[in-house]
Amino acid sequence: MDDFSVAHLLFDGARLTLAREYAGLRKVELARVIELTPGAITQFEQGRSKPSRGTVAALSLALGFAPAFFESGRPVATASETTTYFRRLEGATKGLRSRLLARLKLLGELLAVVEEHVTLPPVSIPDLAGRAPQEAAQLVRREWGLDFGPLTSVVRVLERQGVIVTRAQLDTTRVDAFSRWLNERPVVVLASDKRDAARSRFDAAHELGHFVLHRSQPANDRVIEREADAFAAAFLMPPEAIRKELPERVNWGRYLALKRRWGTSVASIVRQARDLGAISEHAYYRANVHIHANGWDHDEPAALASAPDEPRLLKRALEKMDLELGLDADVLAAQLHLDVEKIRGLSGELSIAA
Repeated sequence: MDDFSVAHLLFDGARLTLAREYAGLRKVELARVIELTPGAITQFEQGRSKPSRGTVAALSLALGFAPAFFESGRPVATASETTTYFRRLEGATKGLRSRLLARLKLLGELLAVVEEHVTLPPVSIPDLAGRAPQEAAQLVRREWGLDFGPLTSVVRVLERQGVIVTRAQLDTTRVDAFSRWLNERPVVVLASDKRDAARSRFDAAHELGHFVLHRSQPANDRVIEREADAFAAAFLMPPEAIRKELPERVNWGRYLALKRRWGTSVASIVRQARDLGAISEHAYYRANVHIHANGWDHDEPAALASAPDEPRLLKRALEKMDLELGLDADVLAAQLHLDVEKIRGLSGELSIAA
């Protein structure tokens, strides 16, 4: 029996939904491509009817997934908007959110295979729900044995605690990063579109704040986003260390020097200066007017010398599987019924759209 016949007999509508959302297509758009009605796509996805062999072939071609990908009996990882934290979600379309969630689901499937063969670092994320963000950041630093100076690499700190971090070209300015727990493991996806190392470090620390503070809270609430920002600022710039370095009035030269020292944006340093009482609310307001007027909210001066931190944990796990077990990208692709380019995209080597 050929692949199309098997896929026809064992067709799982949930996997069609996953493939369609990963491809970024609405039902009406997919229906137009394969010359069916949107209602027919709905029937397939809800399991109320099964596509013919010819339709499976058309779906496979239109979506870029092998026919075997649609077979039932394979779990679809759960990743809903209420349990996924999107950094800077305002204005993101439903289609974009669905596409990013589909990426997480496929990443979850890849991780499940990786963890069958490679022992990853144990997850060590303290649950500090209910604590003040600044206090939580201090406790996390202490628990992880970090001193209170600048961090060389935020991504490396997270990976040592068992967090899977990847970078992907998201092709949007509406989302800087997103995260959630997958298979009992915290996962962070950072936008590779953002080449600003300082802001990318803050994004990673912000997502850590969600893992630490909001494990049981619904995602994408303005209050918890502000809390994650406060956690990130305190984690990157511990108040007890940076307070004595902040000037008593707005001083751009000093702020730029602090940016290079602490690896954070001028905007976050100014906010920290306000929060720690180094400058007044009025001075903070005028400083933000200056930042906006000079376009620094999009392109700050004094870019960090280093590029954004590159994740290593997942890539090295895949390399280990290849070198020691012979499970290279081609083998994984066959096992997951994905093409090699998608495997590389999920591990952070290619664009999200690959």
